[in-house]
Amino acid sequence: MNWVSLWLAPCRSAILRQLLVLGWLGGAVAPTLHGSESWHVTPGAGMLLLPGGTAPQNGWVGTLRAGYDLNAPLSLEVGGVAGTLPRSADAGESGTLDLQGTWADLIVHLARWERLDPFLSVGAGAFWSDGRGLPDNQQDGLFPRVGAGFLYSLSENWSFRLGATLMAAQDRQACFGLVESGFSYYFGDTTPDRPPLAE
Repeated sequence: MNWVSLWLAPCRSAILRQLLVLGWLGGAVAPTLHGSESWHVTPGAGMLLLPGGTAPQNGWVGTLRAGYDLNAPLSLEVGGVAGTLPRSADAGESGTLDLQGTWADLIVHLARWERLDPFLSVGAGAFWSDGRGLPDNQQDGLFPRVGAGFLYSLSENWSFRLGATLMAAQDRQACFGLVESGFSYYFGDTTPDRPPLAE
């Protein structure tokens, strides 16, 4: 068992707790929809962290997100990931594993419009690959997701983003993670009722 497996082992109960917290937060702020429209896109890259014993090893992937701000604390995002992961030498299969995925997340901003904006996320996603290698020896599957990270505003339209997401396998305690970074570009009605960036 490697350090990644130790880190991911208790994630199913952590995901359940964060789902409950984010559900409460979402219910508390959802009625305050605003009238302006703000969209964002975030190209990025990261590392997919797989538990020990699965066929592919940890590997680099590319990500792309598109989002819409519901109000100051809430955003909706859809995204996708694609990459090629190396297989373990003892997996019985040589070569690489092509992996793709998509997801939808609710983002809760904890300090929106400040220069440093921590956030939490919850959602669901799907992955598929050209061979068995996902947790639980699956070739494809649906996974609940929870995550956390921060946005750092570089200007009114650009932010640096760093985040980590845990995804739970369907049948067992196995989980896997995604650590990623990228740059978010905001467009649309981004300025009305928006306080100036904190100094």
